[in-house]
Amino acid sequence: MNNKAQTSEEGIKDFFQWREKMEKACHIKGDKIIFADSGVIPLEIPLDECNTPEKILDWTYKLIKATWITKDVVGEFIRVACSHHGLKLPID
Repeated sequence: MNNKAQTSEEGIKDFFQWREKMEKACHIKGDKIIFADSGVIPLEIPLDECNTPEKILDWTYKLIKATWITKDVVGEFIRVACSHHGLKLPID
């Protein structure tokens, strides 16, 4: 780990690079949420299977069992699903 202090410009650049990575890792295409880094075949979750808080929670439990997923990607899934369906995130 680099102990060098980061300038605010570097921090902003890092944030936008991270956001771009998250948007590629988990995004909506057509009527599905696509996980691009899930293996040879991308994982696809139909949007109608994550249109309520309960369904999002169910998928979250399934996702956290996957060896390829990170907590950032799970968070992006929750953000994407809630945003698409107009559901309020608990942190809002």
